[in-house]
Amino acid sequence: MSSFLFNVGLLLLSTVAAIQFCADAFSLYANETAISEIFGNEIENLRGIKYLYQYNIFLYSLLGFSGLTLLYTIFLAITGQMRSVYGPRVRRRVK
Repeated sequence: MSSFLFNVGLLLLSTVAAIQFCADAFSLYANETAISEIFGNEIENLRGIKYLYQYNIFLYSLLGFSGLTLLYTIFLAITGQMRSVYGPRVRRRVK
């Protein structure tokens, strides 16, 4: 159960970063919508959390986790440990 809860926490953290990224990337299209008001006006005026959005901490964490995942996958592919992570291959016999 604790691994499920941990994965849900990671999913929630990455969701906020993805929404912030989309809101910043498509700000021209989202002009005068609810998301532009939320990320533009309301969150930037909160006391403790405004620095997370002002300095794009969520976006950098999303980019960092993506980079670490890429490096880990490349490392597994180079060392040949990719099969051991996903289990043995199943071979089907055709009659």
